[in-house]
Amino acid sequence: MKQICVIGTGYVGLVNGTGFAELGNNVVTVDIDAKKVEALKAGKMPIYEPGLEELVERNVQAGRLHFTTSYEEGLKEAEFVFICVGTPEGVDGEADLKYVRAAAETIAKTMTHPLIIINKSTVPVGTGDWVADIIRNTQPKPIPFSVVSCPEFLREGAAINDFMHPDRTVLGSLDKRASEAVAQLYLPLRAPIMMTDLRTAEMIKYASNAFLATRISFINEISIICEKLGADVIEVAQGMGFDKRIGHHFLQAGVGYGGSCFEGDETIFVLDEDGFVNAQPLRAFFEDVTDEHIEVVKPQGKRVLSFNLETGCPEVADVLVATRRPYQGDMVTIKTSMGREIRVTHDHPVIRLTDNGFERVLADDIRPDDSIMMLKMLPDLASVPSQLNINGEIIPIDAHLMNHVGGYLAGANVSARFQQILDVIGCDGQSLPHFALNLSPDLRYELLRGMGLTAQFEFFTPHKLLAHSLVLLMQSLNMIPSLSTNETGYRIQWDGAQTRHGEAFAITHVLDIQRETVDQMVYSLKTPLDTVITAGGTIIGQCFPKDVSALSYMAQTHGMHPQLLNAVMEINAFQRKHVALKLHDLLHDVAGKTIGFWGLAFKENTDDIRESPALAIISMLMEQGAKIRAYDPVAMPNTAQEMPDIVMCKNPYDVADGADAVVVATPWNEFKQIDMERVIKLMKQPIMVDGRNMYEPTKMRELGFVYRAVGRGYNGEGIG
Repeated sequence: MKQICVIGTGYVGLVNGTGFAELGNNVVTVDIDAKKVEALKAGKMPIYEPGLEELVERNVQAGRLHFTTSYEEGLKEAEFVFICVGTPEGVDGEADLKYVRAAAETIAKTMTHPLIIINKSTVPVGTGDWVADIIRNTQPKPIPFSVVSCPEFLREGAAINDFMHPDRTVLGSLDKRASEAVAQLYLPLRAPIMMTDLRTAEMIKYASNAFLATRISFINEISIICEKLGADVIEVAQGMGFDKRIGHHFLQAGVGYGGSCFEGDETIFVLDEDGFVNAQPLRAFFEDVTDEHIEVVKPQGKRVLSFNLETGCPEVADVLVATRRPYQGDMVTIKTSMGREIRVTHDHPVIRLTDNGFERVLADDIRPDDSIMMLKMLPDLASVPSQLNINGEIIPIDAHLMNHVGGYLAGANVSARFQQILDVIGCDGQSLPHFALNLSPDLRYELLRGMGLTAQFEFFTPHKLLAHSLVLLMQSLNMIPSLSTNETGYRIQWDGAQTRHGEAFAITHVLDIQRETVDQMVYSLKTPLDTVITAGGTIIGQCFPKDVSALSYMAQTHGMHPQLLNAVMEINAFQRKHVALKLHDLLHDVAGKTIGFWGLAFKENTDDIRESPALAIISMLMEQGAKIRAYDPVAMPNTAQEMPDIVMCKNPYDVADGADAVVVATPWNEFKQIDMERVIKLMKQPIMVDGRNMYEPTKMRELGFVYRAVGRGYNGEGIG
């Protein structure tokens, strides 16, 4: 019996911890969510996975499986520690590594004896080295440890079987003895064990997922051609699969396998080489890039203002990478009180403040009256020198100088000598002095006084970066101005009210949310804190790519152009739109129409809705005015939290009742035995779009359905 600690009780952690307990090991599973731990102790599962609840109950009763919130308890007797925390993702595959970092840091601070630390979380290539560095640098005193990468290949809905009967186990480490020790844990499973180095093991996970996604996207593109030519993609895939070099797996056409950004002129606050904070547009990271095909850059030494959601305080954060890409889709504009505005792709993470603290949600999920944060407190920044040396003349940087600079920004004429000073401090009338946000509070205040600050303040400028810098400067002095814009420029107004000193941020409330379909370039950046300060001091989240898009991302950061992987992502995105286009063809206009969905989870036998094609299609249809009814055996509670406007139904027949069309989005077994004669009598219009090719087209037409599947054209004209 081995002593194992598993960090995280999510999908990977709970399945692996329970699986190792079933093999006879003593497993302590640690999670910082006390409610989740208490629920597990009471036998309540946080996820749906066939067979898991029974397995957990059996091993808890046998005394082999334990749940706790205490790292001390988990690590006390442990020989092996599995990191199985979440790396949340968005549409481009956001991989938020802060939970991996937190786990590594806490392990380092808590461990009292040598450990083998195994990373099971899905992470970018190179994370194993990064985890080792974190542990080594965080330990209060040196204690030996080894890091092993052991990527998980569990399929949701079949995870218990996949754990007990894996195709292979991949282990990567720089310490051969550590890999061999972990291999002993997997020997009872009697499956091939491959041992390699850390980065190769991590790459195997990404390459495997990307290859499977490539097969899916390939057959989906073939399905569209089949529809146009009148061929049947089911038979095409069957004929291909008999070739042993190809095989039948992952050749099922459907609605796709299951990034978020800003506009290029979004203002961010970047530190220059002297540590002085200046506003600049996000696209400036690409200003020296002449090749339009380059979509990822790694800015050397660039830092930005960011916000630590763990501490609730602002920080300076390194820019790890900046990205740009063509985007066709919806931009969401979130308008708030005080004239603040957030404009991002619909899937971009936005930080809102709730009674339970900071919450990262998609822009799609922001609602009126939500609380958005505006930065007030500045982090520790480089000091401004006490004087300037201009051609041998010493000019003190004092209240007198700042007052005169403020006067210039307000429109006062200046002498040629003073113009020299303005040139040196980077104040050209379109921006604040390059060190303005680094000034002491007294000198920041004098700058404002020179611009006309009294008991109240009003200032107009046609220059965006000046306006946004000025707003942040005022907020750093506990003045929260309103910001309004029109076609001529930006108006900043302050009514004299001051907020409390010492607060890191002020609150603005969402007033309105608008959507617009665009075809343009969009931009993003990545910091270790996964936040960035934007226009008006607004605190915004950010994304980082994972899985297929991560592989593309990692290739681009090393100067390559991964054309195939990019095409895979484009085909996957289009496949979802293709279902919506079919409904438009059949209904002519979906506005006001009732469309039913059978299935919400991204696949059968799970309640996981991340990357769900159903939800992506539903979002498109709801944006165009459709009313949605849906049923899923287990995923409705999760979906209701994400998309409360969907009417949840008690069964598939309830979905069909009065529907203008029904979409089959998830291939649950119970949908295979539906009484279609009953369904067609319930529907307002007998239109069915089968996104999973579950039914026989000839029979559906004989019953009277207008039936459209994926890639199944029959009359020579691509019409089913």
